[in-house]
Amino acid sequence: MAMPAPHCIGVDNTTAIAFSKGNVRRSKLKHIDARQQWVEHLRDKQLCDLTYVNTTENIADFFTKLLPSDRFIALRDQLLVNMPISALI
Repeated sequence: MAMPAPHCIGVDNTTAIAFSKGNVRRSKLKHIDARQQWVEHLRDKQLCDLTYVNTTENIADFFTKLLPSDRFIALRDQLLVNMPISALI
């Protein structure tokens, strides 16, 4: 099964976006350490295209952060699809 390339990924980290475009070097990226060359290799192959997503709209926060209940519910509702039980049978 073929996948279109580059794959679009929405992120809320502007430094990561700048790195993906080749505009930033190691000094700005505290979270990329020993895997720097591997990440650079993947970046150079242009497999992914990073685009900015406002942090309030970042669905990935649902999986990675402790959220207040109202934020949790809003993100949960974006991920889940309400479907009647009869549609499942």
